[in-house]
Amino acid sequence: MNEITWYEPKMTSNTSPTPYVATGSSEASDSNAIWEVFANGFVSSGSSRWQASDNTSPQWLQIDFSEKRLVNHVLLSPNITNLDRNPKNFQILGSDDEVNFTELKTYIKSDEWVDSTYDIIDTVNYFNFRFYRVVFLENPTTYNMIMGRIKFGYTEPTNKILISSSESSFESVVPAINEISPFGMTNYTKDEITVSSKWESSPVYNLFDGDTTTVYATGSNTRYYTWIMIDYGISTYIDSYIIIGRSSSLNDNPKEWNLLASKSGLFEGEEIILDQQTNQVSWTDLQRREFSISSPQNYRYYKLDVLMNVNGEGRPLVFSGLEMNVVHNGILKVIPSSTEQNFINYGMDSVSEKAFSSKITQRTLIDQSPTELGSGKVFKQTINTTQTPIKKASIE
Repeated sequence: MNEITWYEPKMTSNTSPTPYVATGSSEASDSNAIWEVFANGFVSSGSSRWQASDNTSPQWLQIDFSEKRLVNHVLLSPNITNLDRNPKNFQILGSDDEVNFTELKTYIKSDEWVDSTYDIIDTVNYFNFRFYRVVFLENPTTYNMIMGRIKFGYTEPTNKILISSSESSFESVVPAINEISPFGMTNYTKDEITVSSKWESSPVYNLFDGDTTTVYATGSNTRYYTWIMIDYGISTYIDSYIIIGRSSSLNDNPKEWNLLASKSGLFEGEEIILDQQTNQVSWTDLQRREFSISSPQNYRYYKLDVLMNVNGEGRPLVFSGLEMNVVHNGILKVIPSSTEQNFINYGMDSVSEKAFSSKITQRTLIDQSPTELGSGKVFKQTINTTQTPIKKASIE
């Protein structure tokens, strides 16, 4: 990949130099202000940092570039004096109006910050927003969280192409991808989760935190039945799911359950049964059992309805994880104008068999009009795909 070009506002206050503006959820004092994280340069002293005004979370920091900036890299440099107080879990958001934000990346650090370590997050896609916000999801200590530096940058795209399907438009295929969701949850912050029974010391979001040492448990030794509902907010396509058993008292793991789905969330007869399981016994330590959904469709609400654990009456239901395999089908992006901006933002990084074999469920029209494509970025080849289907393509 080409060298990263960093935007460096070199801020000296929350509103200078113009036209940059730094904002955030809080700041402890003038000497630990929001603008410190956008001052650029490596953090070389303990006083050069942002510090929150209290120990609550989440907290957030934001830079307004005053105009759209192309970004596909975010660099976080920790404060080196108190490494344990630098937040580990965070989100990168983008916005054009400071009201509607798009989630660009959720990042769950599995390791500790290291002295002088830069943490580069490659967001893969080329985003183009005016406002960029970093949300720190969880305070790792009981002290006020801190952060050293944040920088945004981009790399010039290489080997990008657009496909010309006619004389007047260009197209790009976003291949289907799979992701585990919800994931990295340490509170009720990512998806709306409701549950019929809970034990306060073993909350339901432990199922989605990616940590098999934590468990979800029902609220009573005699209550082995429960249901867990996920509201994704939008229609979501799930083709399989995984249940992870606990590491001790293996007979507390689920034995019988139904996976239900609903478009309305009522679950009063309009829901459908996606999967049914019975006699799931003989669990081993932290065993992962995956179950396919024979007829997946798009639903907003999913409910795991657990009918019995292995022990049955007399023991609570306890298990370690629930992973939902969300499928994002491919998208055909139609680009009427072959512009420099559209080439960078929407051009395909490679023409792969995966892209052309993806199930396309969405057709998106992209219409922007910056600078026309420059020299060396355009080639043209017309193919009648009704006679010669594209199965594989390569560029040398």
